[in-house]
Formats: sequence, C-alpha cells, structure tokens
Amino acid sequence: MTFVAEHFYLLVTLAFIVVAGLSGYAVYLLMALRRQTREKQRKIEQREQDIITSIITIIQATLQQQCGISEAVLRVINLCDLLDNEKYPLDGQLPETRGFFEKIRHHPILDARKQLPKKTLQQLDIEREELEAQFESKIVKELQLLVTLLQPK
Repeated sequence: MTFVAEHFYLLVTLAFIVVAGLSGYAVYLLMALRRQTREKQRKIEQREQDIITSIITIIQATLQQQCGISEAVLRVINLCDLLDNEKYPLDGQLPETRGFFEKIRHHPILDARKQLPKKTLQQLDIEREELEAQFESKIVKELQLLVTLLQPK
C-alpha cells in the first residue's frame, strides 16, 4: 500500500483542519473589514456634521451682525464645497452668494494683506464694501435658505 492509502483519514483530517483554520481567518478578516468600514463611515458622518455645525454657526453670527458678510461668504462657500454633493445638492442654490464669492476670492487675507500698500488696501476695501452693499440682502436670504437646506430631514 502507498503512503496516501495508508494515511487517507489522517490526510483528510489535516486538510479539514487547514480549511477550517483558513475559513476562520477569512471570517476574522471580514469582521475586521466590516468594523473598519463602519468606523470610516462614522468618521465621515461626524466630519459632515462638524462642517454643517460650522456653517450654521457662521450664518447665525452673520445674521446677528457678529461676522462680516465677506468673511462669512468666504468661509461658508469653502465649507459647502467640502460637503458631499450627492447628499447635499447645493449647486445652484446660492447663486448670489457664489457670485459674491467669485468677486472677492482674489482679495488677499492675513499676511498677504499686511504686505500690501495702504492705497491698494483702501481700494480693495472700497471694492469689497460696494460689493457687500450690492449683494448683502440677497446673500442674507440665501444664507437663511442654506440653514434650512442643511437641517436634518
């Protein structure tokens, strides 16, 4: 008799043990993947919620005149761009706000603003103030709409 024939049951048992061990490991890996996927989804949802909370806080401060229109628009539009477009379809919802954003986005801020000559700063400030006067009432309406759009359904 050959080795295989003599130890057939032993080889079948060993094969079964190997297959069972690999199956157990596969189940362990699938559970770990599921756990990671849930954790990743939870973090994404938490990030979205943090972004929405920030947007609403900025809007409330703006409506209470604690935050300027220009600063609010710059911050809100940049935050809105971080949201998932399928979950929060905001395209076309804020045309005046986006239009204002496009007109002031080139204005320097922080250190870049400090390095400009006073005359240039005055010109930029006059331009910004004129744009704010032109767009303010429309932007306020759109920001109020945005709060409504971002409320949980």
